[in-house]
Amino acid sequence: STQLRRYGLDPRVITFLEKIGTGVVGYKEEDLSFASGYPKFQKDLITSFRSISKYPINIGLAEVDKSIRLAHRGGHDKLGYFELEMESSGTRRLLIVLTEIFRALDEGSPIYIDELDASLHTHVGEALLKLFCSREINRNGAQLIATTNDTNLMNSSLMRRDQVWFAEKRSDGATSLFPLSDFRTRSGDDIEKGYRQGRFGGVPTIQLNATSPSVEESDQS
Repeated sequence: STQLRRYGLDPRVITFLEKIGTGVVGYKEEDLSFASGYPKFQKDLITSFRSISKYPINIGLAEVDKSIRLAHRGGHDKLGYFELEMESSGTRRLLIVLTEIFRALDEGSPIYIDELDASLHTHVGEALLKLFCSREINRNGAQLIATTNDTNLMNSSLMRRDQVWFAEKRSDGATSLFPLSDFRTRSGDDIEKGYRQGRFGGVPTIQLNATSPSVEESDQS
């Protein structure tokens, strides 16, 4: 654990990835010869880490002489190690997001995540919410503020009515924000269904013109 933390890849990230069924069960870092160069993808990943963090990022991924591979368990419990380029976009994103989430949980600070659901299954999004709702894990009162297009989370038992906010684009181009608690609801109401029916507002207005030229017609013009 100490060695993992020395390089900055929090072991709790790997534990989380394993528990949600990504197939990741561990990781290892390998030395890179300077002649081999530095993988572009890892450079991009480091840039992503730094873009969302208010703290200096000094992790193993950022060392020019290190390469990281994630472990997957195969037949006969044999471990195989995959380059990050071989992992799904969701797994790669979670490496970034979870690093910042666990930092916020340790410090009791707020964390802001745009598009929480991007490349992630609904159940994974809910698992992230559970980290903040657990008194055992979130002992320091960290707060998650996130946007999402995953309407399934509205029916999560983890969410209070005052924690669900809607964003509605006004005709003047501005956006209004208002909480679910502004509306009268009953226990057992299907909040997601009510939202999709427009009961709470915040539903995008989509106007498809049946007389609009097709893509083929547009290409020919």
